[in-house]
Amino acid sequence: MATNTPKTKPITLKGTAFWAHLSKPEKYQGTEIGYSIEVKLESEEANKKLENYLENFWEEQKTERFSDKKISAKASPHLPSKEDNEGNTVYKAKTKHFFEDRVTGERINRTIPVFNSTGEPLPAGTLVGNGSKVQINVTPSAYCLSSTNFGVKLLLNAVLVSELVEYNSSKSASDYGFEVTESNEVDDEAEF
Repeated sequence: MATNTPKTKPITLKGTAFWAHLSKPEKYQGTEIGYSIEVKLESEEANKKLENYLENFWEEQKTERFSDKKISAKASPHLPSKEDNEGNTVYKAKTKHFFEDRVTGERINRTIPVFNSTGEPLPAGTLVGNGSKVQINVTPSAYCLSSTNFGVKLLLNAVLVSELVEYNSSKSASDYGFEVTESNEVDDEAEF
């Protein structure tokens, strides 16, 4: 007889977005790996609260789902966080950009719902730039691949953007700090 385990409830993280791949999948070494976003939470208190939640979630899942697996007592669960260049903790959420139909095996592309602050969908293809203020809806998911490779990942469900910093890949000369003039005249003096 199969036991029904309760479905994990999604949680919402609020903070500043970095490296958002929401309309096109992130690529690693030329291979598409899925949609993803990194979020720096609003406070150190929020970081500690989330870290405690994820560690407790792992302990529950270890008991419920992985009790038959050999797990090293010396290893700690991998959590979906890392330290950025400024020493801040950021959390990464990701999900596959497609799924396969169970009957036909056909690949079906997935989209991530992205909303503005009033709950309206952002126009398709809107790029969310670094520094945007966001809320992300994620579902924690435990995994255990080996005795030392186990932990919790965050599966990305949806994003709400409260303050959009649009990503712009094309910079102007003034964005690089050059002094530009209105005319096309070239000054004969060299600047160093």
